[in-house]
Amino acid sequence: MPPAIVTRHLARMLTGSLSVPVKCGTVRTRGLFDNEAMLVDDGAGEVRREQRVLYVPTGTFPTAKQNTRLDIDGSTYEVRAVLPMEDGAVTRYLVAPV
Repeated sequence: MPPAIVTRHLARMLTGSLSVPVKCGTVRTRGLFDNEAMLVDDGAGEVRREQRVLYVPTGTFPTAKQNTRLDIDGSTYEVRAVLPMEDGAVTRYLVAPV
């Protein structure tokens, strides 16, 4: 369990003014939604790779797994991967538009 100050910071960050509404089935919350870009070396050169990522507190969507549909800020996305963060307080969902 992270220290109390980290827990409070995460709670404010994930529900603050930069967060967006998220719904999974009947569960509603707020989370951070981001487009991440990176360069990946495919052997022939660098290729730009973009992905959409949602961050929510761990345990918010206990039934969410690959192919689960989420409503993020009014648009439908499908979960591609569920990746717990290193401290266990936040879960990262890789998503793709439907």
